[in-house]
Amino acid sequence: MEIDVRPTIQFIIKNTLLTSGLEYDIQKLTLQLLHQSGKIFSQNTDDFTWGEFSYYAFSLLTDINTVSHTTKVKHAAGIELLMLATDLLDDVVDHDNHLDTALAKSQLLMLGNLLLVEALHLLIQHTATSAIDQFAIIHRHLRNAGNGQWLDFHLTMEHPAATEEQYFHIIQQKSCSFLQLIFELHRSTIPLPVLQEIATYIGYAAQLQNDIQDIFSDHKNDLLSQKATLPLIKAVQHSNTYDHGWLLTQLQLIHSHDITAKHLTTIRDYIRQTGAIDYCSILAKYYTQKAKSLLQHYFNDKSPYIKQLIHLID
Repeated sequence: MEIDVRPTIQFIIKNTLLTSGLEYDIQKLTLQLLHQSGKIFSQNTDDFTWGEFSYYAFSLLTDINTVSHTTKVKHAAGIELLMLATDLLDDVVDHDNHLDTALAKSQLLMLGNLLLVEALHLLIQHTATSAIDQFAIIHRHLRNAGNGQWLDFHLTMEHPAATEEQYFHIIQQKSCSFLQLIFELHRSTIPLPVLQEIATYIGYAAQLQNDIQDIFSDHKNDLLSQKATLPLIKAVQHSNTYDHGWLLTQLQLIHSHDITAKHLTTIRDYIRQTGAIDYCSILAKYYTQKAKSLLQHYFNDKSPYIKQLIHLID
């Protein structure tokens, strides 16, 4: 049985924006952002989206007789808006450009805060349990993610703690907290530590894949800012061992010279040649497989949702 919930989530988001009381320009800009890759209105139906992931996760954890399809879809729409809000605030920190037409930092901050409020309202308004309990879960995980983002901002390749262990410690807070939030909002009879383990593996795999892509993206500043992502950590370790720290020297030159496309290509080619990208790719597949194994073990009676969830995280 194929399940296509994306159009329904899209409808709920459009309706939410239309009835939100937000200015028309804000509604229009939000929909424009949600048409980008990895968002719910993207033309690429194979993209991972938080809304679809949330719906299928909620469906695994709840009984169809106790939580309605409508409630799950509205929660999924709330998660999609919540993640867009955090993405925008993350872009301000990382100096990334989320649109072809650049938005001012002040606009990104305002839009992120407004969407955060709308997302929380949508999630709390359509909860089947105590709104206070739901808000406590959301608050705890968003606070944890914020602490992780704060640590991530300060961790660069110049930092003495830029190690693989420190990287995963931050990712546990920064990325895995959002997934744990989704799983905990609709807890079932499955023990919470199991759900947290699944969320952690998915979070690790997704962050590794993102960090690999960002190394080679001209729209991300991870490389220019020397952010201590695992691909860069491993490449610098290789360089320090075999090439007298050539890579770190080249990265430091970025701050003192106008970086050219050719120089950036040379750095990226070197990173690939160190094996750091292959290492992170293998690790991402390893964590994805561990998550899939746990999902199939604990939720084998809900195979249609398992199939959709695995398709999204593969």
